[in-house]
Amino acid sequence: MVATQLRDGKYSHDTIDEFKVLTGVDRNFAILTTSRFTNISQTAITYIDPANNSTDGPFTIYSSEFEIVDSHCKIFTSLNYNCLFLIQEANGNQFVIKVSFLRSGLVLFLILFFF
Repeated sequence: MVATQLRDGKYSHDTIDEFKVLTGVDRNFAILTTSRFTNISQTAITYIDPANNSTDGPFTIYSSEFEIVDSHCKIFTSLNYNCLFLIQEANGNQFVIKVSFLRSGLVLFLILFFF
């Protein structure tokens, strides 16, 4: 079991946490963690620099009261990073959100796509 420190300082020990390892620029990596709680889903990113044996984060990049079904991220550019999240409402409706953010975790904007 993996414990994940979330932005609010609490740790998640939930077995339904989803982890994705992403490749980044300059031989760095990132771990994208999606945690689901009773009333909220949250995605955070932690950057890993193997050359310096260091981490930076976690930074919460998206939080919602709806379920995050899937995510796809691009962090191998040097400027803006992007993630697409497939979100499902309680009534079964789904939509996609594009989140653009900086390495510092600062979210630049959200774009909603309904279908």
